[in-house]
Amino acid sequence: MLSLRGMDMNQIALALDISVSTVYRWRKGDTSPTARQVYTICSVLRLRPTTFAPYTGHSVVHHMPDNKDGVAPAAMGEWVRRRIREARQKSQAAGTSLDLTYLTERCGLNRRTVRKCTISDDVRWDNLLWFLENGLRVLPHNLLNPNLSTPIPHIEGSFADYTQAFAENAEEGARKKPRRSATNE
Repeated sequence: MLSLRGMDMNQIALALDISVSTVYRWRKGDTSPTARQVYTICSVLRLRPTTFAPYTGHSVVHHMPDNKDGVAPAAMGEWVRRRIREARQKSQAAGTSLDLTYLTERCGLNRRTVRKCTISDDVRWDNLLWFLENGLRVLPHNLLNPNLSTPIPHIEGSFADYTQAFAENAEEGARKKPRRSATNE
């Protein structure tokens, strides 16, 4: 993940003004960068945050479009927090309030960390992804993808239950669709 675009650990550490040992611990998985550090990596390397949110177990590098300049880390963080607010508002519009107590219980993180996920870039990246998937119950990749609309949080059951039910509903809908014959107009 952190050897993108030919940068080694020394270059990444220098670009982020951190120690090489910190980058090494990230690569080993001993610790996680903060959201702000991920946004800085994205800004320096002209990447989208979705690069660091594996989708179905696969990591894919998502570059900024060639005609777009890099985005400042603070602007990236504000955009992510806005998407989190929008997801919570969609849930509220559907009749479910996703307050901090409820989100804390649902994702198993402490209240302070959940609050950080909603208001700050100082939260650890792995905690933010955990909060998105297990608290809001949205795929982090979908929330962090600017090409997709803000996802609606899933309320009941586990995320695996939700994806299975979604697939079953889509399959059932495909079976129920009336087929048009060539003779019908």
